Amino acid sequence: MVEIIINTGPFKEILLAVRRGMLQDCKESLGATDADVEHIINANEPENRVQKCLAHCAMKQFGVLHGRKFNKQGFASVAKLVIFLDKRKSRYVDQVADECEKIDNEDLCELGAELYMCAVTGLRKRGIQL
Repeated sequence: MVEIIINTGPFKEILLAVRRGMLQDCKESLGATDADVEHIINANEPENRVQKCLAHCAMKQFGVLHGRKFNKQGFASVAKLVIFLDKRKSRYVDQVADECEKIDNEDLCELGAELYMCAVTGLRKRGIQL
């Protein structure tokens, strides 16, 4: 199964290291802890305001969120990194993007957290682990 190859061992560690590195500026600007960063990069639901703001910052860093607008192309680019070996699952990315595109919230941290969990939940529901 492709997912086992992608989500275990060295490849998973590389993905986590990339996510961790991209969130360093977010971590510093928000005063987040290493535990907050690990919580988010491991695709867990944000539990507090700092983690929600970290999710928002992550969505911006990964090109999934521009201002208050969900970027379907940015989401597709990130999601397809995880499933690149399984072309059959790439159609799910568009389905999840369509679901998440409808989310709106005036509070940017809440928006980021809601979009983040929409993406994570939508992909997991379709058998794709992050």
